[in-house]
Amino acid sequence: MQTVYSFIKGGIIGLANLIPGVSGGTMALILGIYERMINSLNSISLNLFISFIRLFSFKKSARADFLEELKKIDFYFLLAIFVGAGFTIFIFASVIVFLLREYHHPTYGYFFGLILPSLYVPFRMINKRGLAVFLAIFCAASFVIASDCLVSDEEMIQKEELKYELQLEKQNALTENESVISFSISEIALLFAAGAISVSAMILPGVSGSFVLLLMGQYFIVLKAVSDFNIVYLTVFFFGMVFGLLAFTKLLHLLLLRCHDVTMGALTGLVAGSLWIIWPFKRSYIVGKVGVEGYPEQIYLSNMFPQDFGMVEISVIITVILGIATVALMMLIEKKNRIR
Repeated sequence: MQTVYSFIKGGIIGLANLIPGVSGGTMALILGIYERMINSLNSISLNLFISFIRLFSFKKSARADFLEELKKIDFYFLLAIFVGAGFTIFIFASVIVFLLREYHHPTYGYFFGLILPSLYVPFRMINKRGLAVFLAIFCAASFVIASDCLVSDEEMIQKEELKYELQLEKQNALTENESVISFSISEIALLFAAGAISVSAMILPGVSGSFVLLLMGQYFIVLKAVSDFNIVYLTVFFFGMVFGLLAFTKLLHLLLLRCHDVTMGALTGLVAGSLWIIWPFKRSYIVGKVGVEGYPEQIYLSNMFPQDFGMVEISVIITVILGIATVALMMLIEKKNRIR
């Protein structure tokens, strides 16, 4: 039964990672599995790979060593989490793209409702709430908000317009005889880097891996690769993720071990700052014209307060309430499981 729960939690984490502005790490904190996940990932070492290779000697001792290494990394827990996340990503990638395009405000409203009451989850994990902890909360929240404000609306529009012009040139340059897609070294390197950096962001509460992909211009490329099952792109991206995941969790584990309360304070601040990122109401701009693949595209810019109160605003309020109710239900289930 615990494996089923872990699979479901992995699915929720995977779903969160599909939304620009929402962090899978935030969901892991909400679900109460964050520290266990970091500790498990940190336990992955070279010995695991050596013991796996030794399996091919078909010795009983090799099998026993390999099973011992799996036990060290809490393998079945990690497997359930990652399979659940992968299942959700592959099943719902197209659905999320549709919801973000057609129902942007209510979709973000739901995740805003998820995150708002969830601030309590990492905050309650802090043992001693002193000045250093509250300073860490403030600095982390400020960092997330400041990172969102680094690019102005005008710069974002210019960037998207340039991307549209490049797409238009690329489409005009295509001929009917072209059937093989080529990948340059720079494209592969960028995709590998995007995998490494985005997965590091995914496990940090409040820092969205999808948002990082958006900033790197890889978000819709990766989603399209998932939808089309593009083996080349997915393989490069996967190895980038593995590299980033193993490297970054080592650092996080060390921080949680050496300065737990301050680190949890920083994580709380990252979750708080993500409320700014996930604010449902944003200025928008339409890029491109009909006839170019993927366009016209509506992009969302800086935060704003709604000027009118209509059906969109009502739908956002409803989805925010649904998000809050979802967290309340998850907390209730978690509490009952602890009592048992």
